[in-house]
Amino acid sequence: MQEIVRSLYESINKLRATIDKRMEVSEQRAKAEYRYRTELGREMARAKAEGMANTALYDYCRGLENVAKLRESRDILVAQEEYLTELIFFYRASIRVYEGEAAAERKGL
Repeated sequence: MQEIVRSLYESINKLRATIDKRMEVSEQRAKAEYRYRTELGREMARAKAEGMANTALYDYCRGLENVAKLRESRDILVAQEEYLTELIFFYRASIRVYEGEAAAERKGL
């Protein structure tokens, strides 16, 4: 029983740490999204002022190195956020398993 309780507490602590980390990553992602969109808008305005056609404007500006690097940073943070979300689901499931094992052991099963 002590081993089950120890595993349960470990999973709870890992869940709490993962939730905190996900919050940090979410904030970083939001800031990266802001930087990417504002830079993309600036570049689109600049290219439009230089006479670029509207049909090519968006794709051209997304391909600029400074915009592409910002998008890459944003996409990495999105992937980290998704990973941490899945990890939260995993820890929740493992907590339920440990709770079930503890309940079964209390009943003597």
